[in-house]
Amino acid sequence: MKKTLLALVLCAGLSNAQTLLSDNFNAYTVGNIGTSATGASAGQGGWYTTASSTDTGATNVSFQIANNDATHGKVVKITGSAAAAGSRSVYKSISTLWSTRTSGNNIVQVEFDIYTGAATTSKNATRVYIYDSGLTKILSGVSLAQDTKVIQGVGYYDATAGGGSVGNYGFYLGGTSTAPADLTLSASSWIRVGIAFDKTTGNVYWKGPGFNGYVAGAATGVDPSSIYLLASAGTSNAVSADHLFDNLTVTAVNAINLLGTNEVIEKNSDSFKIYPNPATDFITVEGKDKVIAAYAYDASSKRIELSVQNGKIDVSTLTAGVYVIGLKTKNSYVTKKLIKK
Repeated sequence: MKKTLLALVLCAGLSNAQTLLSDNFNAYTVGNIGTSATGASAGQGGWYTTASSTDTGATNVSFQIANNDATHGKVVKITGSAAAAGSRSVYKSISTLWSTRTSGNNIVQVEFDIYTGAATTSKNATRVYIYDSGLTKILSGVSLAQDTKVIQGVGYYDATAGGGSVGNYGFYLGGTSTAPADLTLSASSWIRVGIAFDKTTGNVYWKGPGFNGYVAGAATGVDPSSIYLLASAGTSNAVSADHLFDNLTVTAVNAINLLGTNEVIEKNSDSFKIYPNPATDFITVEGKDKVIAAYAYDASSKRIELSVQNGKIDVSTLTAGVYVIGLKTKNSYVTKKLIKK
């Protein structure tokens, strides 16, 4: 059931950010991620792979580390089902990491890149969820329909006031709070998305290209337990689809700042410097590792690919404003704030 997006929210300032998990998958070996499709044991990087009981076609080969493009390098690729039922998941527990978080950091933020996929008739959906320990409550998540390219927020919500029940619901991410609408993304594009859950208030947050909102969720006091990357089949599905994920970070914070300008992806982000800043045409990058790709995120979280040559990044095509510059090396992913004149 799809509900109205109840409110829009501006990001607050971030303090005491604590990185719990950061993975760009480049250190892994191309091939199978896991050891089976049943989640029996951990695979590469401690990630598990599994398929639901209704998915009879999944094998270990359905979950891959694959080479993508020069910008993304190696990515997670889940081959979705060609049947009308079942889901396939790559997942990792964050329970221990969460239990050792800094006191007061009761908001979990998950940021990641997903590929919208080529035009297709597949009824598969690309999803990223934050689950509770019982895997019954989606504390926050997004779901992207491969056939329509409509993206929606997902969260555990109390709909009893409207005649419904307490459960996991989908939410419109387009339109306004008084006139909600589907939000359709462009095909064949990488986008960066952020989702978050506040244990103290139960609030569920989503941010990405063209959306920035939240609802008051129904899981107040619940601890996040695991991060799931999913490929889920839909009713009447008969076509498989590939689902690609990259550059995933999990942070514990005390104030929401999804896809913000604070440098929380790598703890030692000061090891990279960019100048001049403000910039007009080019910026120079100095750091411990070679930057192999760069991109900019504008105020709406739209991703813009940038050219990198000999340690310089061409920003001449950007319009004036404030951007988050993503710098990708072989082993890390760092963000820096840039002002374009």
